[in-house]
Amino acid sequence: MGNIFFVNASPNVFALVEGLAAGRLFQGGAVVGMSTLCGFLTAIFFKTLEV
Repeated sequence: MGNIFFVNASPNVFALVEGLAAGRLFQGGAVVGMSTLCGFLTAIFFKTLEV
């Protein structure tokens, strides 16, 4: 979804979004951490399927 919404975004916007996400991850606890990890691993899995 990020590729769709941030096609022409500046690097400053990326830094802001990543900073907000990191802050929420820190405050969210174990459930947020595990869901983030699962999402990251899923993204890596699908990236390996690309030809």
